[in-house]
Amino acid sequence: MKASRIHSSETVNEDGTKVTHGLNMWRRAGELHLCSICNSVAPIELLEHFVAGGILLGPDWQYGVPHKFYLEGGTCNQQEFFIQHLRDLSDDEFNVFANLIHESSDIVFIRRDGHIGYSAPFQGYQRIGAL
Repeated sequence: MKASRIHSSETVNEDGTKVTHGLNMWRRAGELHLCSICNSVAPIELLEHFVAGGILLGPDWQYGVPHKFYLEGGTCNQQEFFIQHLRDLSDDEFNVFANLIHESSDIVFIRRDGHIGYSAPFQGYQRIGAL
């Protein structure tokens, strides 16, 4: 499925479905919208994952920062959510997602001047969590 890029916060797929989070090229994979660059689920998919009872497995600290979370259960079983996509959100949306991630993982994310920062109990911290 091909996606087109719109320079607002909306992407329209060939089938007419819209993804309203971010400027990345989102593609459909079954029922999910995935980033065509990093294969992350779209932020809206993460929200639906939590609503369906899914959990975040511990973050990946491969690069010294919690740059992605693994998802289990819910609607995004065995998918990944890359933190870079928090930049795609409005301030209100960012606050909702940052709070969800904090409640589930004990890691706090902040956004300032277009950059994402975090605070964790210690580097490499892991906690499996559900809301």
